Amino acid sequence: IVIGIMEGAEFVARCLRDQKIEIVFGIVGIPVTPIAFALQQLGVKFHGFRNEQSAAYAIGAAGYLTQHPQCCLTVAGPGMLHTISGLLNAQTNNWPMLLLSAVSESDETGKGSFQESKQMEAAAPYVKYSARVEHLNRFGYHLTTAMRLAKYGKPGPVYIEIPADVLKQKMENPTFFPLIDAPPKIFPDPSSIESAIQMISAAKRPMLVVGVSVAYELAEDGLNRLLDQWKIPFLSSGMSKGIISDASPYSVASARSLALLECDVLVTLGQDLNWLYSFGETPKFPSDYKWVQIESDIDKLHHNRHADVVVHASLDKCIDALEKAQCGELKIQEWWNKLQSKKEQNEKSLHIQCQNREIPMSYHGVFDRIRDHIPKDAFIVSEGANTLDIGRIILPTISARSRLDSGDDMR
Repeated sequence: IVIGIMEGAEFVARCLRDQKIEIVFGIVGIPVTPIAFALQQLGVKFHGFRNEQSAAYAIGAAGYLTQHPQCCLTVAGPGMLHTISGLLNAQTNNWPMLLLSAVSESDETGKGSFQESKQMEAAAPYVKYSARVEHLNRFGYHLTTAMRLAKYGKPGPVYIEIPADVLKQKMENPTFFPLIDAPPKIFPDPSSIESAIQMISAAKRPMLVVGVSVAYELAEDGLNRLLDQWKIPFLSSGMSKGIISDASPYSVASARSLALLECDVLVTLGQDLNWLYSFGETPKFPSDYKWVQIESDIDKLHHNRHADVVVHASLDKCIDALEKAQCGELKIQEWWNKLQSKKEQNEKSLHIQCQNREIPMSYHGVFDRIRDHIPKDAFIVSEGANTLDIGRIILPTISARSRLDSGDDMR
């Protein structure tokens, strides 16, 4: 596409829109205000926030929900530095996001210019890519590179900064880069699928643990079909809740401790053995269990424990292959009987705690009262250890990508 002379802010806005950025959060000010105006004129939604930290957290969540990087727009100095915790959150959760910030004019670097700070250095530990736009005609290159890296492989945050003088430049007959391609799918090795099926079929006490990357990769429909085929007990935690409804008969959330402690084969699907699962170590797990790790992130393979079987591929392709293998229903009735007995015991105890109406109110009493008033299509965002831990037990999640717990780890 070739157009006549274009102002810098309009050129930047056009590039963002052409990369399918549909949501921009932030706080405007000199020199990025014209970018926000240009975006709105192009039909891109800009939402002003009271603090850049909140904007950064929110845009990371938007990237997770859309499976595409959205943009946080800030001014230089404190404006950009307020976003660091949001970058860390997106990095930890593997959420794609773009941070676009202004920086002092190029010829004033190191002179102590207004709000000058080491923004690139501050962002570097938390982003997959960072760049300073040295000339307006280089913005398209940096943007497409950043967007590709934010989505490809392990999703994550990226950072671009634009000096104020570069934004004042004009482009004559600007050229725009095409929309980046969707990340390529990786198919599993058939031999790894066969090994996984053999180990799972032979298990007497198998346990499936589901990670939230199943939701990010939009693989929940296939997983629910696979679960109906296998009829295997499963657990999910934090933001992975809802990939399979909490109301599923295969959920053993209320017998979590027993399920993990006595399993003989642990199957993880897009879930790292991190702090959420006690790093896969005793005394929460048996010392001799086997681990079938199904994972799309190559950096997570064999993390914290050597996996007995590894299936590395895009999770939807892994699930398709496992479903087509026709393992059938697992013969684990004795294991189910034990888990069901523990579920009933723990659910009775939970019911008693929820009926507590003493003042001051307990977490259980509060959540029991508000549970029936939460719409089924609501997003639940929790903060604080007790709120997170107890809320996950009492507040049901029935659909994928509807829980956005703060400080959680995607994997």
